[in-house]
Amino acid sequence: IKVGGPSPAEDVSRIGEIRKRFGDSLTIMIDGNEGWDFNTAMYWGKRLEPYDLYWFEEPIHADDIEGHAVLARELEIPISVGENLMTRFAFRDYVKARAVEFLQPDVTRVGGITEWLKIADLADCYNLPVVPHSGDMMQIHQHLVGATQNSPMLEYIPWGQELFIHPVRINKGFLAL
Repeated sequence: IKVGGPSPAEDVSRIGEIRKRFGDSLTIMIDGNEGWDFNTAMYWGKRLEPYDLYWFEEPIHADDIEGHAVLARELEIPISVGENLMTRFAFRDYVKARAVEFLQPDVTRVGGITEWLKIADLADCYNLPVVPHSGDMMQIHQHLVGATQNSPMLEYIPWGQELFIHPVRINKGFLAL
């Protein structure tokens, strides 16, 4: 669910209403799209904690590793980053700073399959899960998820499915390889 708009109070209220309506059976992840500054993310992140969120994706600008490290340490909501990181070295710096709990590399942005697999291996060394950012090539990500042991899920956005002979198939919430 997107957050990070001009009214953080509305974002928090909306998340609260979703949790209230669907209860604990629904896994909720939020994506800030780098929309908040550090103070806003910390203040409103604390107010989001009671809603048992699975992760908070890119709450602040991706270049702010130190800010993400503080958020990861201080918030009960796990921090997720990756769609705006372009190298395995950027992921390494996040991991070393303990600034991330879920890595989300995008195969088209990190330089291809080999680099994506190196990032997945790095994450595995630190017992961190990798959930690929679907971006433009979700079709490739489905195979990468199947090739790694530390990738518990795939971000599924079904755009562009008509371009593929064998599109991603989801069956009862599970990826069919």
